[in-house]
Amino acid sequence: MNEPSRPMHSLAITGFILAFICGIVGMIISFVARSQINNSGGTLGGKGFTTAGIFIGIGMTIIQIIYGIAMAANA
Repeated sequence: MNEPSRPMHSLAITGFILAFICGIVGMIISFVARSQINNSGGTLGGKGFTTAGIFIGIGMTIIQIIYGIAMAANA
């Protein structure tokens, strides 16, 4: 039997998208969205987007730090 779908939390999608553009901002927004989803009592969806946003945000932040160090070393 299918469960009724829950509305997607807009911050979950926003954090996921921003994780690709600015890793740390997307990661923070994804953590905030995850907290709000957990506190919603099951009325909000999007936990998968928050998980992806957190991991992508971590990865992009590491890449941006390495890139910054490499650019500073070449200057």
